[in-house]
Amino acid sequence: LAFSGAVIFSSRKARKSGHRAWTPVTRRMLASLLIPLGTGGLFILFTAATVPAGVSIASTLIFYGLAVISAGKFTFGEIHWLGVLEVITGLVCLALPQHCVLIWVFGFGLLHIVYGLFMHLRYRG
Repeated sequence: LAFSGAVIFSSRKARKSGHRAWTPVTRRMLASLLIPLGTGGLFILFTAATVPAGVSIASTLIFYGLAVISAGKFTFGEIHWLGVLEVITGLVCLALPQHCVLIWVFGFGLLHIVYGLFMHLRYRG
């Protein structure tokens, strides 16, 4: 959902400013995002039956954070820090498995809301 929203809003903004949304840089950014994200998805899929649920939940945060860090080289510098915070949140999730769902909600919910608000206020949409 977030990825779809990012594509739609970025394409709309590019069109409004007279730029193309699909460029070689866009393709490199997507590859940088999708390789760790896809790897993480496959890791979780293949290990879900053999590891505790908390490990799978933490892995979503860790691999997503690594994907954001990787793709961050092609976009706003602040996105790198969102990725770092996601990885840290995933590691905390591993350390506190009894709270993994709450930590997951923090990582994918609150961090994104705060980041989105920060970026909106900083760059004014």
